[in-house]
Amino acid sequence: MPVVPATDDDLDGYDAARQQADDERRQTADQLWTGWEEAAVDPLLAALAAARRAKERAETQIRHLVAYGREFVQPRPYTLADLAEAAGMSVSGVRTGYDHHDVDAVAEATGARPRDWRATDHTDHDAICELLNDFARRHQGDSARPSQVYLYLQETGWTPHAPEARTPGTKATKRYIRWECTWPHGTTVTLYQDVNQLSASNKITAADPRRFHVDYAQTDLHDVWAQLAQLAARVDEFDAARSARATVPINNAEGHPALRPGENGSAKTTIAGHVAGFQAQATADAGQ
Repeated sequence: MPVVPATDDDLDGYDAARQQADDERRQTADQLWTGWEEAAVDPLLAALAAARRAKERAETQIRHLVAYGREFVQPRPYTLADLAEAAGMSVSGVRTGYDHHDVDAVAEATGARPRDWRATDHTDHDAICELLNDFARRHQGDSARPSQVYLYLQETGWTPHAPEARTPGTKATKRYIRWECTWPHGTTVTLYQDVNQLSASNKITAADPRRFHVDYAQTDLHDVWAQLAQLAARVDEFDAARSARATVPINNAEGHPALRPGENGSAKTTIAGHVAGFQAQATADAGQ
């Protein structure tokens, strides 16, 4: 029901809105009664079925939005905590709340390209688990610290890789997890996590913004996160300078920006366009 107007000037508009609401309610009741009488459609059961379909559409849209926030926004996805709060879910629920099918659906709906799935190779995953267990045994201090660093990097957009042997068919002798993150204009940063330290290659010069080193065994985790944030800020600036020019986002046939944030145009423009596309798709689905 419309809100009662505060002044007499709005009274006519209020009366008209109230009459419209009454007419729509009466029309809906008449349609339900006719369906019950002529087609044996129980209005209560029909309303419940319609509500269930709306719920299923909403759940699908939530999965797609979460998948977009985690797998398509670059170089750093939305955090699990932020998405969980907005979606009314737990952090673990967000982490496991979507799969490859949802990512494929988002890619088809937006024309955007997802970032590489993290440690998708089963052999790679097993090797990483073995390394983390080894780190926990050998770590100088809190045995959970290596896994905490691992999870933080993973949740902030870094992709882990197990070390590769120099000679094919042999076991790698290096005991580290190699992390990579690629920025919108092509800058890639590689970090190496061993049992106590996280650092870039020693070939990276002091003047290079990608240079990084922290002894996470001897450093408070909040300070580790702060140093990683400073690294990201330096690379953000460096990567932006690589872009020779900025152009307007290109739209695909459905009117959605076709590129990832930062490739052409601003991240905000691209994200807003993609989200608008999800909402338009949901409205279209509801009308079918």
